[in-house]
Amino acid sequence: MTKKQMIEKMQLLEAAAWLRFQETKTLWGSEEPITNKRRAAWCAVNHLMEELDVPRDHQLPDNRAALVLCFKADQADREAVANRRAVAE
Repeated sequence: MTKKQMIEKMQLLEAAAWLRFQETKTLWGSEEPITNKRRAAWCAVNHLMEELDVPRDHQLPDNRAALVLCFKADQADREAVANRRAVAE
């Protein structure tokens, strides 16, 4: 396996782990044991990549799908805050 192939493989593994973590967080919430397990799995790959100076590939399909989930979660959080403010007023 060449250096380039290893880097590409790490990027694919990181993106897949990030997507699994985001999917689980969306379904089960941030503090569930399964979410924490998947967060830890992603962190392990992410830390290895940082130590080896391997950049993330944000254009990979799994990273793009995870980003969509992040945006949806952020929007839902903003809407919840707005609703609480409206009720408080």
